Amino acid sequence: MTTTSFAAVALLMSACRVPLNPIPEATITIPPIPQQRTPKLKNETAETDDGLPTISDPIITDIQFPAAILSGSGYANGIVTFRDREGDIHSAQFTLVEGGCMEFEYFAFDPMAFIQAGNRFVGEFQFQQSCKKCPGSEGDMLLMQVQLFDRAAHASEPVYYQFICQ
Repeated sequence: MTTTSFAAVALLMSACRVPLNPIPEATITIPPIPQQRTPKLKNETAETDDGLPTISDPIITDIQFPAAILSGSGYANGIVTFRDREGDIHSAQFTLVEGGCMEFEYFAFDPMAFIQAGNRFVGEFQFQQSCKKCPGSEGDMLLMQVQLFDRAAHASEPVYYQFICQ
């Protein structure tokens, strides 16, 4: 219809005395969209009510290690704090990333044998590490990486710590 035809219809309706009622407002109820759960990326740590991650990967939450240790003087003690939803961690791997004159690239062990607090789901385990500084050096900065692995081959994100070997 064009503008003139609307005017003609309005004129005809008023001549016939047909009341023009406005179109009642329609109430439309739109159902809520169901909440879709966004898939979490490997490094995200969504949590449930119990504080454990919803993903299967173990998570290292803290590392404590001395800022400096003496070369060739034995071992220094460190603590790794972790969370694991399934409680099936079976290996902690410590990798030398950079520095020093160490005679290894990495060392690994079953951390469940060294739990100091908590349990296999949320806890902390102890590790020991020694160092050997380079000949003629007054001290070497070492950068280490720690990763936890569980029985389903899930790996934690690597976490780094550093110390000076004096």
